[in-house]
Amino acid sequence: MKAAIISLAIGIILLLFFLFGSYIQTYKSGIDIHVHDTYFIISYFSFTVFIILFLGTFFFLGGAIGTAFKNKKFVYLLMTCTLLDAFYIISRLS
Repeated sequence: MKAAIISLAIGIILLLFFLFGSYIQTYKSGIDIHVHDTYFIISYFSFTVFIILFLGTFFFLGGAIGTAFKNKKFVYLLMTCTLLDAFYIISRLS
């Protein structure tokens, strides 16, 4: 379980680096992220879902690595979160 918590902390640190490396404005209806000549306008709900899936992936990855992929629960949840991440990103880009 320690590996899952450490992995979750690494995910939070990555999100903080992204936060400090970009210019983010919040409005009533969404979030405006400026990253090197590109603006991403994201609703609060979409942003929250993305953060939850991103941190869930890191947590379950750490749990699976910490148990040497022997605990099937962490492996199945890691695969589920990874597939949901991929589906969510692909559906938002199109």
